[in-house]
Amino acid sequence: MTIKANKVTRQFQGEVIRASSQKTVYVKVASVKTHQKYRKQYTTTSIYPVHDEKALAKVGNEVIFEECRP
Repeated sequence: MTIKANKVTRQFQGEVIRASSQKTVYVKVASVKTHQKYRKQYTTTSIYPVHDEKALAKVGNEVIFEECRP
């Protein structure tokens, strides 16, 4: 997490799965969670639209991005 003037922003790392839009790429982020009762770990994935101003990201690239206000 990064702290900027009393604000905490989360950073994510994931793989680009789609880059069909002009300035937007879609990134798949995997996270490991633990079941509360059985204590078994499992993987969940989320897909985030990410702004890419210069259109540098290609499908399969690993990228790091952080959240901001909409």
